[in-house]
Amino acid sequence: MPKVSVIVPVYNVEKYLGECLDSLLGQTLKDIEIICVDDGSVDGSPSILAGYAAKDSRVRVMRQENAGAGAARNAGISLAQGDYITFCDPDDWCDRRMLHDMYRRAVKYRCDIVVTGMIRHDNVCSEPYYAYPSYRLTGAPRVFSGRDVCDFIFVDARANPVNKLYRRTFINERNVLFQRQKRENDLFFSFVTVALAERIGVVDDAYYHYRMMRQGSLQTMGGSDSSPLLWINAVKAVKERISHEGELGVFAFGLLRALLGTGVRSVLKRTRDEDIRILYSALREEILEMSVAPGVSLEKLTGMDKCVWELVSENDTPTPLLAFLGRYYMARSEGRRHAHVIAFNRKLHRLHHVVRKLFAMA
Repeated sequence: MPKVSVIVPVYNVEKYLGECLDSLLGQTLKDIEIICVDDGSVDGSPSILAGYAAKDSRVRVMRQENAGAGAARNAGISLAQGDYITFCDPDDWCDRRMLHDMYRRAVKYRCDIVVTGMIRHDNVCSEPYYAYPSYRLTGAPRVFSGRDVCDFIFVDARANPVNKLYRRTFINERNVLFQRQKRENDLFFSFVTVALAERIGVVDDAYYHYRMMRQGSLQTMGGSDSSPLLWINAVKAVKERISHEGELGVFAFGLLRALLGTGVRSVLKRTRDEDIRILYSALREEILEMSVAPGVSLEKLTGMDKCVWELVSENDTPTPLLAFLGRYYMARSEGRRHAHVIAFNRKLHRLHHVVRKLFAMA
C-alpha cells in the first residue's frame, strides 16, 4: 500500500502536464501512487498520460466524460489506496521534498491534515513569491484542531486542497467530497475538512508552485461565465454542513471573515454588470445574516474586514464598495515599481520564517 496517493485532475493541459508529473515522480518519498483522472481532454493530454503510465507503474490513469475538477477529484478519492491523500493541479508543480516532509509530520503527530505553504506564479508580481500559511497558523501549537483556530482557519489555511495532505480514513469517515459544480468546487471540501479536523499540523515551508491566471484556466474564464452565485452557494453548503455537525456557533465568525474577504473579491472578478448586482445582493444577504449569528462579535472585525462590513451593511447596491475596492487595489498596484515592492515584502516574510525556525532549533 502506498504511503501517499496524489490525485491529479487533468483537462486540456498538454503544455504543463509533463512538468507536473515529473515533479511528482521525482519526489524523495518514493512510495506513492499518482492517480490521474482525465476529465475528457481533447488535446494531447491523454497520450501524455499514457506515456507516463507506461514508463512508471506508480502512475494510474482513468478517463471520464468532462464533469469538472470536483468530479475528477472525487473519482480519484474512490481509487486511492494511500494512507494519506493530496491533490495537485496539472498546471502546477512541487518541490522534491514536499511529500516526504508533509508525510513525516503527519505520521509523527497523527494528523488528520497537514498544511504547507505555496509559491505563487502570476502576472501581478515581477517574480514568484511565497504565500505561506499565516503567522497565526505557523505560530500555533504543533498540533491543533479546527476549533482551536476557528476565527481565522478558513482565511489562513486557504480554500484550496493542493497545499494540504489528508488522512484518507479521515476523509472517508467524515464523508467529505468535492462539489460537482464547474467552478469553486474545492471550497466546500477545503473548508469542511479543516473545520472537522481534530489534529492539524503545519510544515513551515513553501513547496507547492501554484500557477495563477493561466490563459484558458477557470480562474481567467470565471468572471464572464453565466454562474455568478457558485462561490456563495459553496459557502452556504459549508454553513449547512457545519450546522449539521452542531458547530456553526464555533465557526460563524470565521465564515463571516471569509465572506468579507474572498467573497468580496469574487464580486470584483465578475465582468457583467448584472452578474455583479446578483452576486453582491446574495453576498450582502449572507453577510448580514452571519453578522447576527450566535458566536459572532463584530467588535473583533479590524482593518479591511471592518471597512468592508460597514460599506456592505450600509449600502444595498455594490457601487460604494466597488469604488472603495478600486481605490484600494489601485493603490497597491502602482505599476512595475510596486511589483518589486511585493517581491521584496514576500522575501522579507520568507526570511522572517527562516530566522524564527533557526532560533527554535537552537
